[in-house]
Amino acid sequence: MKYLNIAFYSFKDSLISLSDFIIMSIRPFTILFIQFFLFKYVFSHEREVGGYTFSMIVAYIFVVGFISTFVDAGSFPYKMESSYIKGTITTELVLPVDYYFFEYFKNLGQRLAFSLQFIIANLILYILGGIKVKLINVLFFIPSLFLAFTLNFSMYFIVGSLVFRFVKIAGITEVVRFLGGLTGGRLFPLSFLPEVIQGFITRLPFAYTVYFPANILLGKGFTKEDIIIFLFWTFLMTFSSILIFERLRETAEGYGG
Repeated sequence: MKYLNIAFYSFKDSLISLSDFIIMSIRPFTILFIQFFLFKYVFSHEREVGGYTFSMIVAYIFVVGFISTFVDAGSFPYKMESSYIKGTITTELVLPVDYYFFEYFKNLGQRLAFSLQFIIANLILYILGGIKVKLINVLFFIPSLFLAFTLNFSMYFIVGSLVFRFVKIAGITEVVRFLGGLTGGRLFPLSFLPEVIQGFITRLPFAYTVYFPANILLGKGFTKEDIIIFLFWTFLMTFSSILIFERLRETAEGYGG
């Protein structure tokens, strides 16, 4: 219950920070509109690409915009690096809560607040794309979205934990963010890629943070193997993140006072 309270107050604080909310809403929509006009040009020459029609691509880019905003945890390692250098992480670690779950629910509350823009995206989706989402897809999508958040947060939690070993982790963080954007389906559907490359990338964890949940909502289908791989990566990254954090925390020397 205490972790749900953490998520609730984090959600509330994010809404109160109106300027942050507006900035977080404008940025993804700017990217989405650029993608929209780019794909509009592409589909003016081709009726279908990678199994997607233009209307489906419109739906895809707006759904991906929402998912990317919801699961985003790329700033967490920077927060952890700053806390470690300033020495304030010591105070955070003695709180009567588990550090992983404290940060998990804190980030979840923030993501829920910033993802309210999905309501607007849905309206645009209906107007521009004419795609209607089926209820059964939504029922499968919701748990996949929270699993995707857990998977992505856990990967960045591992990156953040490296602060105990390297102190400065900006370079590592940016590499992970780059790989996530490139292989997660955030820029374009992975089905656009050649089959050999697509087969490899869709086995990586990044594909299950955005691409897979988006396909579930849009009714592109999924296999039993997809679900197994999704659950495998989620549980592996979650347990690994907690284990790595504890191990590195124990071996780290004090830094920053």
